[in-house]
Amino acid sequence: MNVSKETEQKIQQLQLIEQSMQQFLMQKQSFQTQLVEIESALKELKNSEKAYKIVGNIMVSS
Repeated sequence: MNVSKETEQKIQQLQLIEQSMQQFLMQKQSFQTQLVEIESALKELKNSEKAYKIVGNIMVSS
């Protein structure tokens, strides 16, 4: 199969764009997961009278 140099370059560009898109989709999924976790934590904090945080190896009331 004879493919011109220009066509090969376009194919390579398309493959790079596809890879970038895949990376962005993975990042988006990661951010969405973090957002769900943060929203869940905020909901729990609003319903709780007391909260704790970990500072180094120690858990303190905040």
